[in-house]
Amino acid sequence: METMAKCPGVRRRKGTTHWWFRRRIPQDLLDHYHPKKEIAFSLETSDYRNACEKARMEFVRLDQEFTEVRAKLAAEIRTEISDVEMDRLAMMLEHSMLRADEEIRLAGSDDTTYEWWEQKHQERLTRYKRALARGDVGVVADMLEDWLINHGISLERESERFKELAYRFLKAAVVASEKQGKRFQGDVVNTPARPAGELFPAATPSPVQTATDDCRLAFSGLFEKWAAEKRVTRSENTVQDFGVYVHRFIELHGDLPVEQITKAHVRDYRDAMLKLPVINQLPHHYRTFNVQQLLELSDKQPDLQRLSPKTVNEKALGAVGAVLKWGAKNGYLDSNPAADMKISLSKSAPKARLPYSIDDLNMIFGSFPVFTAGERPKAGGGEAAKWLPLLALFTGARLQELGRLTTEDVKEERGVIFFDMVDAGTKTANARRTVPVHPELVRLGFMEYVDVRRREGGGALFPALQSAQDSPTENFTKWWGRYARKHGMTDPKKVFHSFRHTAKDGFRNSGVPKEYRDLLQGHALPGAGELYGEGASLEVLAREMGKLCYPGLDLGRLAPAAG
Repeated sequence: METMAKCPGVRRRKGTTHWWFRRRIPQDLLDHYHPKKEIAFSLETSDYRNACEKARMEFVRLDQEFTEVRAKLAAEIRTEISDVEMDRLAMMLEHSMLRADEEIRLAGSDDTTYEWWEQKHQERLTRYKRALARGDVGVVADMLEDWLINHGISLERESERFKELAYRFLKAAVVASEKQGKRFQGDVVNTPARPAGELFPAATPSPVQTATDDCRLAFSGLFEKWAAEKRVTRSENTVQDFGVYVHRFIELHGDLPVEQITKAHVRDYRDAMLKLPVINQLPHHYRTFNVQQLLELSDKQPDLQRLSPKTVNEKALGAVGAVLKWGAKNGYLDSNPAADMKISLSKSAPKARLPYSIDDLNMIFGSFPVFTAGERPKAGGGEAAKWLPLLALFTGARLQELGRLTTEDVKEERGVIFFDMVDAGTKTANARRTVPVHPELVRLGFMEYVDVRRREGGGALFPALQSAQDSPTENFTKWWGRYARKHGMTDPKKVFHSFRHTAKDGFRNSGVPKEYRDLLQGHALPGAGELYGEGASLEVLAREMGKLCYPGLDLGRLAPAAG
């Protein structure tokens, strides 16, 4: 149960004192945010007026985010960018930062919210200026990559063009932040005009084929007729959502005459969709692949997250079936070949990925040679083979986040040792967070390992990780699957990601409240994101992290030798 406030999006959950923010994801963006259907997180305040102020900031930020995501989805991915476009992108950043800042000021704020906002701004400006002085473009690399993808451009992060653009981007961020600072002093600072015209001119869309060469109605044509009628009663977003899956059907089978579509075509489409990777979980350069390319990628990388049977039923088959049903009803084909083709789902359908049980964990840490005999396979990234599973178990972090950690990301403030995942390569606002180091990791010697890496010159915590993909852990994922099966972990639903599920259950079973579980694991948006807040205090997170325990887990063989 929730207590509803008068402010839009503000709720209070039963059993909590803090107000929460909740907003449904627009229908046309559900695929992009899959599996989420709404964005919800604690506003970290029990004061109603303060919660309303923060919620207004969140609506502004999310409106901008949704606009940028729509632009991304509509754009054609490019791999080059001109000097003129780089200048325009930097100008757009300055415009956007100052526009968002002005919209929040127009809404007004109380003294508490203003002071909190001003403090976060000063922290951000200091971080940006320090990075600019050192030429450290990494501080804006993730934000820049998101901006590029939002505008239909994919550049390799290691390329010279990306680094050059990142430097311009960082300078624009400093300029905009300094202007925001003048506004905090009461100075009049106008928001610069948005760069005229399209930031990146869109490619001319190909004409839609609505009939085959012999003038018979093609499936794309049937969809256009269906869409023309449904736009009267349904939103354009819903029509476009259906069009995504109709297009996938056409990519798989070609634009068939509607009377030639059979149950076999629908069956093959259904089976293909069950193998299809979740697009927004893939590295950016894969997201422009067609269905055939995605299926080939799926065969080569069996650990990729795939569309769930429920998603295939409700979206993939739901869209194609609805169009074909309408076609049969209106006489364009004799019957609906998609009828009765949905997957039978058990009410207790098994999870795609299962957590490890305590027995599983004791087998892993008590019998795998990387833990019991000091084995360090090259394919496992040397010391990464030992530490990544332990870190995953006692942080609940994603493998890619852990694999990107550097010695500089392990910090200590006010007596709390923590991972600074704000700078550790996380790519989404909800993933950027600070995660205290669990006391068990300290006991097992993790900080001694960090000290060794620092004496070796610092940099990546696990420099032996190698991958040809964007993620340094791409090969590690495959190695862990092979290694675990070799040593007795035969359940295909138990993979490295199972550590994250195990930690999620562990936090819950250890009595950690959901709002802190979400903050620690990167499930919830922290405060108002990068611009406006960073969630709970470090001391509070350390207290909650310390509660995490696994009754029955035996790590005695991993403890450092005495003396």
